[in-house]
Amino acid sequence: MGTDKGLFWVTQDDGATWTDRSKGLPNMYMRTIVPSKYKESRIYVAMSGMNYDDLGTYLFKSEDYGKSWESMKGNLPTDVSYVVKEDPRF
Repeated sequence: MGTDKGLFWVTQDDGATWTDRSKGLPNMYMRTIVPSKYKESRIYVAMSGMNYDDLGTYLFKSEDYGKSWESMKGNLPTDVSYVVKEDPRF
């Protein structure tokens, strides 16, 4: 679950308990959270700074249920991202 202030929460027991896994993510609006179809612990998020007049690209991936995050911006053009999707042939 994500918030409009960059907070990311994870549950691994059907919602009985939640853990904050926001460390490493910017304080931006959480647009999309996409769990991987291929690896249970992998998560993708697309974030936006439009609320702060920031039109940057904020795409992240975690391989460990959000314990650590890696930027996926790479050489993408600087533009707002609303969604990230996993390659169906991955």
